[in-house]
Amino acid sequence: MTKTCVKRLLSVTALLFVACGVQAQTTNWWTNNVASSSWTVVNNWGPFYTNYPDSVGAVVYITNGITGDRILTINTNVTLGTLFWGDTPAGSQMDLRTNAAGARLTFDTGDDGQMAVISHSSGDTTGDIGNDSDDTDVGITVADAQGLYIDAYRQIFFTGRTFQNSIFDGGGHDIVKAEDGVVYFQRLVTNVNTIYVRDGSFRIDPEGNPATLPNINTVVVGVASGVIDRGEANQFNTVTNLNEGTSRDRRQFAQFELIGAASTNFAPVMTNDFNLVMNRGIFRSYNRLQWTNGAAPAVYSGNVQLNGSANEVFFQIESDSTTATSS
Repeated sequence: MTKTCVKRLLSVTALLFVACGVQAQTTNWWTNNVASSSWTVVNNWGPFYTNYPDSVGAVVYITNGITGDRILTINTNVTLGTLFWGDTPAGSQMDLRTNAAGARLTFDTGDDGQMAVISHSSGDTTGDIGNDSDDTDVGITVADAQGLYIDAYRQIFFTGRTFQNSIFDGGGHDIVKAEDGVVYFQRLVTNVNTIYVRDGSFRIDPEGNPATLPNINTVVVGVASGVIDRGEANQFNTVTNLNEGTSRDRRQFAQFELIGAASTNFAPVMTNDFNLVMNRGIFRSYNRLQWTNGAAPAVYSGNVQLNGSANEVFFQIESDSTTATSS
C-alpha cells in the first residue's frame, strides 16, 4: 500500500474517531507497514512526516496493516494522550519495546476533563485491531488528572518484571479497564489510586517476588450489582459493547487477578494492603507451588466491601493446584 493510499484510509478513520468525541491537539499515524523501526523516525509518521508524536493530548494510531510481526522501539521519553495500538485486522503482532535507559510513555490529555486512553480494540464498534500477543516492556507514567482508560477487546501484555525501565507508575491516579480482553501486568504496578475493572480481566503477576508487589489503594470489580458494563464509560462518548449480555458476550463477569500472590523463594511476607470493593465479578488469588526458604503465604490486610449478591460475587483462591471458590 502506498503512503498516499494509507493517508486516505487513515484520514477517513480519523474523521470517525473525531466525530465520536476525541479531542486531540495533534494526530499522528504510524504508516510503516513493512519493517520494524524506532519512534523518533519522522518518515514513519503521517500525515505530515515532519515530526514524531510527543505532546500533551497527542492522539497516536499504530494501527496500520503490517505485513508481519513488528517492533516499534521507544527510544526517547514520549508524552501522548491517546494510543490506538494494534495491527489491522489483527493478523500480526505489534510490540512496543525500549532500548534507552529511562525512556517512557507518559499519558496526559491536559485539562480537557477526559481520561488518557490505551485502545487495543473496542470490539464491535471501532474495529478489530490488535493481536492477542501484543506486548510492551516500555515504562508507563499516568500524568493525566482523570487517569488512564484501557479499552482492550484483545489481550495485552505489559512485561518487564523487575526491570526499572518497565515500571508502571499510576501517578496517584485511577485506571479503568473495559471490554472483554485480559490485560496482563508482568511488571511492577505502583502509585495507583483506584483500579476499576468494569469488564474483562485485569491481571497482575507478582510471581512470588516481593519486589513486584503492586502498590494500589483500592480495587473495584464490576460496575454495580446487577449491572453489566456496556461501554458507558468509554472516553469517545460511544457505547462500544453492543453485544454485552448477549450470547456473543465473551465475559459476563469482570475479574481482578493476582498471580503468584505468595512469596516463592523469598523470606518476606507479601502483604497486599489494597482495599477491595466487589460489585459484580471475580477476585482471583493464585499462589504458585509450595513456598520455600521460610517464606509465608500471601496476606490480604485491606478492607473488603461486598455490594453484589451471592450469585454475582466470587472469590477464587488457588494454591498448589488446589482451587477453593466461595461467594
